[in-house]
Amino acid sequence: MKKNILIVEDELLIAEDIKYNLERLNYNVSGIAIRASEALTILENNSVDLALLDINIKGELDGIELGRKIRSLYPMPIVYLTSNSDKRTVERAVETEPSGYVVKPYNKTDLFTTLTLALHNSDKNEKPQEKQSTQGKGKSVFFKVEGTYTKVLFDNILFFRTAGNYIEIHKIGGVDLVRMTVKELFEHVASGNFLRVHKSYILNRDKITGFNGKEVFIGDRKFPMGGVYKDEVFQVLDVN
Repeated sequence: MKKNILIVEDELLIAEDIKYNLERLNYNVSGIAIRASEALTILENNSVDLALLDINIKGELDGIELGRKIRSLYPMPIVYLTSNSDKRTVERAVETEPSGYVVKPYNKTDLFTTLTLALHNSDKNEKPQEKQSTQGKGKSVFFKVEGTYTKVLFDNILFFRTAGNYIEIHKIGGVDLVRMTVKELFEHVASGNFLRVHKSYILNRDKITGFNGKEVFIGDRKFPMGGVYKDEVFQVLDVN
């Protein structure tokens, strides 16, 4: 399955050159952004496995601050691409725990090697060590939302989305944000009926309306299927 790369680069000729080379290397480019706001919109609406970020982008956030924000919202690797290799820039970049750092003008071989290693290590860390599904007969659970324990019916939950140390609870009628790890979430909803289909998405199995080898559907909403979860998805949904 092709990996999806987001390119954030405000020099469009360079961005298009990177896109061309990545596609020749059998990657899919989810989008090109020249500002942080555009990058976040692409991330919100597309499947992205890795973000390739130029540090010196225009706008309120530079590439490093964008990288910090991405790391807080999405469990994906980031790689910096920049002409700046001074000590302070590197120190700021290191604070965001990137998976790689490529200095411009970039070398295609170095870029390919850096992305390949970053994605390989991400897949390795993503590989589940335990079952990523629950199958119980509970009807509800309490979540602490803005300081108050709130009862949520399992039947009203569509899916969970991981966001760093937080979990978004997407329900019929709205979204709640709770501070919780994925491991804690699975322990918390053990009596429910949920299935992890991607590093970022855990779906209510009763709401799933269809799937194929790449995506899972809840009505018109599409969710990417992570390769390391595919076997369990097919097994849990009883597909031979």
